[in-house]
Amino acid sequence: MSERPNLIFGAFLVLASAAAAALLGALVEIGLQGVAGVAAVGAGIASACVLFAIELRQLPLALVVVSLTAVASGVALVRGLCGIWREQRLIRALPVVALAESDYRDAFPGTADGEIYVLSSRRQSAFCAGLLRPRVVLTNALLDALDPKERRAVVVHELSHARGHGPLKLALLRLAVRALFWAPVLRDLVDRYVLLTELAADRAAIATTSPSALAGALSQVLATPKLVGSVGLADHAATRIDRLFDAHAKLPRLLSPRRAAATVLGLGLVTLLAYSAPRLSSNESTQLHSMSVHLLAHHLQARLAGFAITAVTVSLVFAGVRRLAGRPRAGGRLVPPVVGSARDGIL
Repeated sequence: MSERPNLIFGAFLVLASAAAAALLGALVEIGLQGVAGVAAVGAGIASACVLFAIELRQLPLALVVVSLTAVASGVALVRGLCGIWREQRLIRALPVVALAESDYRDAFPGTADGEIYVLSSRRQSAFCAGLLRPRVVLTNALLDALDPKERRAVVVHELSHARGHGPLKLALLRLAVRALFWAPVLRDLVDRYVLLTELAADRAAIATTSPSALAGALSQVLATPKLVGSVGLADHAATRIDRLFDAHAKLPRLLSPRRAAATVLGLGLVTLLAYSAPRLSSNESTQLHSMSVHLLAHHLQARLAGFAITAVTVSLVFAGVRRLAGRPRAGGRLVPPVVGSARDGIL
């Protein structure tokens, strides 16, 4: 497989478009009324109404599978958009100052104003953030730990991401991964795309400095948690350090066989359902309409109570899972956090 990031980006777009087209084709065959009806049934199930779940066995299997997949994809898409909005709000709230207004104003001569910002933090980190106006952010702890050549390598690396609109591309890719969760191989393509863009930015950095300068900077951020919604210097740092000193160092496996098999199965199933014309008969359409009207027009208070019970149950389950995930391992070591908090300085 080529190591050009644009090729991986194109492969991702082709596969994601094929998955979306297969699902949309199946929805066209079902018809809007069928999708709306099954969504209503799903709402009935979520409101703890078991009778609605029993009614599903009277509907065509293809309609149920495709409709529920489409509804789940839509919910995942909305959640992904909300996550991006929270990430960007967090990034905008960072107390950064422009390089020209910081104590490091003379550290990067020739750099345009507004491209680099400094964040006061005890953690050593550098990242590129911002969807429409990407900017490079360096922490003062990292700047203090690096020599001039290492600083230059970091800045050139991150400016490469900023000028290529790396954060925006990555946000769109991850949004597609969440919406098309039933094609899990897309996650592998995103991971490889991130790695290849990092290697490309590394090549830009060492062209103006040296491999040792960039390796020295990477060694300072190996254990730094990543800020969500950004392209960080520490991404795939260990693999990149190997490549700095060995141009033929082997990269990790591109695709997980398990995810690839699941994606082929999911695409094949949705495509098969799309061509099976799972359109409702007149009797089935009447039945589904009756079920939908009953859900929306009757026992509204009971439905709302059911939704509340479901929401509380799901919240408790997620809270329990997160608590278990945060417990120490058998050896007594805590699992390192993936993302810091604003109170901890994030970086």
